[in-house]
Amino acid sequence: MPRLSAPVLFLLIAAFIALAAFLLIRSIKSAQVEPLYTAEDVESSKAAAQRIIDAIEKYRADKGKAPWTLIDLTPTYIDRIPSTTMPEREWIYDASEPRVHYALGFATTPRRNHAWYWYSEHGRWIEAKP
Repeated sequence: MPRLSAPVLFLLIAAFIALAAFLLIRSIKSAQVEPLYTAEDVESSKAAAQRIIDAIEKYRADKGKAPWTLIDLTPTYIDRIPSTTMPEREWIYDASEPRVHYALGFATTPRRNHAWYWYSEHGRWIEAKP
């Protein structure tokens, strides 16, 4: 087997170290925990959600099932859909057929890997964590 010259061996070792450092930094960045909002932020969003939940319940009482979308509630059951108190976060809503039950939630992290959901079937808030 031929021997590698010192400069070539040095370059191979340097390339290996650079690759290892890159992979280590990348794994550290992807493992960082996204910041959660304060308990006050969460409670404020739950309070805003209560207005939506009340409108959904009125809709269900009138029509016998939950609406397909939150927009279906306006303007008859609620004048406008309130915002979450989480910056740049939208409501997460699901009412699958037969639309007897629904879920309304909001994410507390940009990737939605931590969120709070109101499940009508359970009648309570449930925290969804990774």
